Amino acid sequence: MAFRVAQGEPIGIFVVQYGVVFSAEDEATTNKLLTQVKGPHRTSPIPIWIQHPREIVAADIVDFTRIHPDLHYLFQDPSELADRTQGLCMVKFPIKPDSALNGTPLHSLVSDEDETGKWLLFFHAGRAFPHAQKFIERIYDGGIQLVGISSLNVHGGVSPTSLEEAIAFCEVRNVSSFIVDRGSRFTERRGSYPIIQITHEGAMLRRLGNVPVRYLEAAGWRITGDDSAVPQPTIPPSERRDFETEMRTFSLIWEEFPELSNLIIQTDHSSSQLKK
Repeated sequence: MAFRVAQGEPIGIFVVQYGVVFSAEDEATTNKLLTQVKGPHRTSPIPIWIQHPREIVAADIVDFTRIHPDLHYLFQDPSELADRTQGLCMVKFPIKPDSALNGTPLHSLVSDEDETGKWLLFFHAGRAFPHAQKFIERIYDGGIQLVGISSLNVHGGVSPTSLEEAIAFCEVRNVSSFIVDRGSRFTERRGSYPIIQITHEGAMLRRLGNVPVRYLEAAGWRITGDDSAVPQPTIPPSERRDFETEMRTFSLIWEEFPELSNLIIQTDHSSSQLKK
């Protein structure tokens, strides 16, 4: 599967939500693959799926002048940023002009821009999704320097809510294969990930998602503002302790990732074949 991504194929994937992963090294290739899967009218940039936040720290792309001083340490300590993001949320942060990641320029389809400057949105699977993490590592090990990930739907349309719908969508959009991460403890979660934007005002919740705010806060985030009028209940002390214990325990389990043993579904036949 990693080889197919390296060859320029989009691959369907289920990591809590149904998505598509592909090489995003250059703007022309990214645009071609996005158009194939999502149609010609997508306007917003896509997230980058990173192996680990240490890539961001090593690249020296963070624009600290647009980040609240209390949050600078997150982008100076990769392990801290990994603990806050793996399997919990996507993070949008300010980047310097003409930034590059893994030696690859961050073009307009993977970086956002407003009157303050450019922004990058990233996803990190980490120990929360061991098989998906192994998959993304193999893609990067295969020589791809920038990997994009997006929801599995035509722009403006509804995303699949079942594996059958996802496979049918892939068949129509010529996505040849689909991978399901069955190694996660989060298999009961559904829907989009929360998006936290790191700004000069602090950590702003830009999108509610499949992880309640109270759990993000238990994992270490201090949400200083949000775009939603929906009240967010605080987490009871007993529940906070249980969650923090669970997160610490889980982070110790995956000292070594198991071999990739996902359910791979070929969609280039009239009847889908299930392969191990």
